[in-house]
Amino acid sequence: MKKVSSVLTPWRQDAKMLITMSKLSEKTTIYLNPHVKKFVQHKAVAEGRSVSELVNDYFADMLEDLEDVKELQKRRKEPTVPFEEVLKDLGLTYDDLRG
Repeated sequence: MKKVSSVLTPWRQDAKMLITMSKLSEKTTIYLNPHVKKFVQHKAVAEGRSVSELVNDYFADMLEDLEDVKELQKRRKEPTVPFEEVLKDLGLTYDDLRG
């Protein structure tokens, strides 16, 4: 009987992750530049993660950044408060911050 290697190749990692996440995720196809694909595969192996994990984390971070940008745009119209005024409201001075 042929011995199966316990080493997780990128394909095996993806297959394992797909089985684990099958109820949590949807399968989709994306077309990547060959250099980008190779980079992501190498990064996944180096980090001991699946390509799916890397892509999901990247997009989650991107969505979080977009939410931050939207919040900043909403707050852009708010009046600014000088730092000295904030310190005064808190009962602090610059010396308090240094010490």
